[in-house]
Amino acid sequence: MKKRNRILITLAITVALCGLTFTALFSREPSYQGKCLSAWIKDLQAEAPETKNQAREAVREIGVNGMPLILGLLHSQDSPLKLKSVALAN
Repeated sequence: MKKRNRILITLAITVALCGLTFTALFSREPSYQGKCLSAWIKDLQAEAPETKNQAREAVREIGVNGMPLILGLLHSQDSPLKLKSVALAN
């Protein structure tokens, strides 16, 4: 029984590591200089002009490869809970 459990645990760990490796290597989000597009988009809201300029350049360099993510962000909708929380905060 112990041998079977060891084999199952080893198999589960191997599958998990393969999944993590696959996700890391084949990320769907485009990146520039090691930083993903969503992080660059957040940097566009920064107060520092240098950070904003770097973010603009990164988004330009990513170009049309970033359109699926940008369109997805534009079409996303807030949950009813978030909308109520924002209304209460105001």
